[in-house]
Amino acid sequence: MSNRYFKIFHGIYKRHKVLMQDAALLNVPDVLMYQEASDLVELQTVSENSSYFYSIILALRSCLYSDELQVAVAEISRICPWKYVFPGTFAAVAGLWCGFAKLSASGLVIDKLTNQPISLENTAIMILIFTVTSICEWASSVIADYCFAQAKALCILSRKAYFRAMIQQDMVFHMRNRSGVLAQRLFTDYDAIDEAAVHVLERLGRGISAVFIAAYLLYYEWRLLALGLLLRLPWALQFVDMSIRIVSSYELLCRHAVHEAQASAAETLANVATVQAATAEEDEVRAFASRLRAYARLHSAAGLATAVFRRAESGVAAVNECVLLGFGAWLVAGGGLSLGSLTAYRGCLEVLISQFNCIQWAYSTLRRAAIHAARVRALRAARPSILQPAPPQPICTPPAHPRPARQHGDGGSDGGSDGGSDGG
Repeated sequence: MSNRYFKIFHGIYKRHKVLMQDAALLNVPDVLMYQEASDLVELQTVSENSSYFYSIILALRSCLYSDELQVAVAEISRICPWKYVFPGTFAAVAGLWCGFAKLSASGLVIDKLTNQPISLENTAIMILIFTVTSICEWASSVIADYCFAQAKALCILSRKAYFRAMIQQDMVFHMRNRSGVLAQRLFTDYDAIDEAAVHVLERLGRGISAVFIAAYLLYYEWRLLALGLLLRLPWALQFVDMSIRIVSSYELLCRHAVHEAQASAAETLANVATVQAATAEEDEVRAFASRLRAYARLHSAAGLATAVFRRAESGVAAVNECVLLGFGAWLVAGGGLSLGSLTAYRGCLEVLISQFNCIQWAYSTLRRAAIHAARVRALRAARPSILQPAPPQPICTPPAHPRPARQHGDGGSDGGSDGGSDGG
């Protein structure tokens, strides 16, 4: 049994290495022409981060020196509805701080109830603070969701220019790109850009706030929080990175397999008269069945990878929880920590672990948006074959030259010449 699972995991790792090599060796001169190429480059970018802190260094360096990220930031700034993104980001960050205050208030309530004698007045004040912070956290979440939904709706309207640039390209471009692929790019390209435009600033704000909250908690009780971060954070972030690199590779392969099967079925159904005339129905069915088998194998491998790598994080969390409870109980028994502080620190640690991933998510989203933004900018900068119609020019009549004033001699000579010509 162990040998069988070793072979399965080795197959997953080997397939992942081959896919990474294909992505690394990929060199496409025209990124406008190949949907598969952009997906492989996207897979390569999301697999570059080997650790959380290294990804932060890469993010800082790339923001200063990467031309790709500069293109992405320029495209994001062009379409980003700042009037909704800024309030939504502020509300999301405020909700995070309100959640931290709520957890602190809950710990204080427990401390007030466990101390003798119980002060009902102080306990009621702590319960009131807990209620107010809970309401503020809920209101901030509602405001943030509304602002981000409105920002997403406004970003969707910016795809009209991309569609105009597509239909104005020459026939060589349309012959090299299928209409289904172009229609898919019309949404996938801007989906990545819209996600970065709407949520990157919010995720960065939440990640930076988590760093400040962790520093504040470490200042007051460094033993429990330091133990929790050391036991949980490296493993959690490594499992997240591993799941992104391996599970995402199979998700991309599954997406390609589905797309190929759909394209094959659509082509067969569009030419069904020719297929029936050539009595090639069974050949088409066998070809479609082979594509379905390939998709089924990839889907099975993706499910196994998800079960192994993404569920491993929950196992690490369970082990970490046992260690923290044991260490926290030892501190409470020794008088070095109160029961309320232990409860509050456990809740804050879970929030911090989830928020630390925001910086890595923002960096990966920016890298993915940079690829799609480069394709969008290249297509919009390409010279269209269908020229824009010239604006209608107003009908201009030639200016009337002023006629010289008639003189007496001129009138007689004109009349005589006219009369002579008429008579002749």
